[in-house]
Amino acid sequence: MVHYQFEAIHPFLDGNGRLGRLLVVMLLVEWGMLSGPFLSISEVIETRRNEYIDRLRSVSAEGDWEGWITFFLSAVHDQSERDQERIARLMQLREQWRDRYQGGRSGSLLHLVDFIFERPVFSAQQAEEQLDYTYRAILNAIERLVDDGLIHEVTGQRRNRVYIADKVMEIVMP
Repeated sequence: MVHYQFEAIHPFLDGNGRLGRLLVVMLLVEWGMLSGPFLSISEVIETRRNEYIDRLRSVSAEGDWEGWITFFLSAVHDQSERDQERIARLMQLREQWRDRYQGGRSGSLLHLVDFIFERPVFSAQQAEEQLDYTYRAILNAIERLVDDGLIHEVTGQRRNRVYIADKVMEIVMP
């Protein structure tokens, strides 16, 4: 209902839908129904855009709150199922990567793998600050992951390089 009300006042020229969906997620966090802003129903809404617009209009034109609420809850349910599957895929990939380096000498390598699943786009400096290893140890671990094809550098620079884990991003951002 909050999302509909926000959409009905339409306060901005652009971005109302995204902001309205974010508002719903933030309210769910505030009300203790989500532990963090982990749900984004935009993916499902975009695949059902025509129905979304029709349902919004039906509330305005006919007062069809039941149809709107049923649609919105269905979208939340569908997105939750997608997200559960996505989480399972991320956990499986993380375990594959950890298994690959388990038993090796470099603790920094395993910690870097874990870090990548928290932050799949990162710099060596960010990893160093977060992981509490020397810069050289982080660079060695990064080089190993680059050599193994798990991450690659995206800036093309010699300094301030940024790395990305494509397989993680493919799961997170389909």
